[in-house]
Amino acid sequence: MLAKREEAKDNGTITIELIDLENNVLSTEYHNYKAGDTLFKILDDNYDIEYENSVFGVYIIKIDSLHAPNKNELFIKILVNDEFSTVGVSQIKLENKLKVTFILTRVET
Repeated sequence: MLAKREEAKDNGTITIELIDLENNVLSTEYHNYKAGDTLFKILDDNYDIEYENSVFGVYIIKIDSLHAPNKNELFIKILVNDEFSTVGVSQIKLENKLKVTFILTRVET
């Protein structure tokens, strides 16, 4: 079974923030969306992204200068409203004033 893709029910604005390994904020951008849009569509339309599809949804490998080519060493952690996301990008529901933070993170061994 494939992960359900969450579409926005209404119009609104979200904030997307990119943070590197040293905790530097690389960008903070505001994006308007309309009913039917998805977070993945906003990312795909506005950022240089690379990703893999899986049964769990879209797995982000690269967003602009955040790049995690080796899953054994680095990954891109997702926070939603400053809380760790328990779902992937394709399952995050767009809501007005939502903040999504992508943080390049080292895998702890």
